[in-house]
Amino acid sequence: MEASTSEPRCLSLQEIIDLLATPPSTITSTQCQTEELINDHTNVMSSLSSLHSSTTVKSIENSKAFKNKRTKKNRNSYKTLVIHNMRNNVTSGDIRRHFVGCTKDTIKRSYMSSHLNYAFVLHRKRRDAEYNLRRPINSHVFGSNCYVEFMKEDFQLSRIYRNADVWNVMVKGVPIDVTETDLLRIVDQRRPHLAPRTKHKVLYGYAFLYYTSIEEAVNVVKNADKFQISNQPLTVTFYDAMKSSWAQKKMAYLSQSVKHSQ
Repeated sequence: MEASTSEPRCLSLQEIIDLLATPPSTITSTQCQTEELINDHTNVMSSLSSLHSSTTVKSIENSKAFKNKRTKKNRNSYKTLVIHNMRNNVTSGDIRRHFVGCTKDTIKRSYMSSHLNYAFVLHRKRRDAEYNLRRPINSHVFGSNCYVEFMKEDFQLSRIYRNADVWNVMVKGVPIDVTETDLLRIVDQRRPHLAPRTKHKVLYGYAFLYYTSIEEAVNVVKNADKFQISNQPLTVTFYDAMKSSWAQKKMAYLSQSVKHSQ
């Protein structure tokens, strides 16, 4: 049996030469550079992890906020009914008496036709809205063509009633370089909206005035002969042909009322 020895192994001549050929400073420098690289990598990874966590948290918060907002909107849409084709004389009291659990009502009327009259009815609870939706509508109060449904998306509703109560008055014969301010000062200084819009608010021969009251629009058209700029008369008419016929009837009615009052 071969005896084991505890004596240290002697380095070979080549190992001694290699060790002597490597300066101690190089070994220390290499070790320090390695440690610095490890530390830098650790710091970068830590920063990236922190940034990712922050971005993830922000994204989750935004997602939750959007979801809560959408959920609230959807929840309210099932609490809100829309009444279509109402009579012109329907009041807020009529709505609240018929619709049990109503907390708020908004009536939108049109001078053109009763089929453009509508109202929003907000309920405290969804079951109240569902109950009122199933109930037969009182045709004696709301009209024979009236019907009720849950509130749809805004764009669907606006597509039906868009510009229903906007009366467009067209002004023609506007001199060159006349501004919106000049025209409003002469025609109707209460009107805030005019078209076409230009950078310097200069009107090129025409403009539109928008009214939500037929009486105001009729009054402007009736007094068209009084409006002029630089001694040049302006042509003031209703732009919409359909609304023009309604406005003409209104003008005739107002004229008759004035005659009777005299």
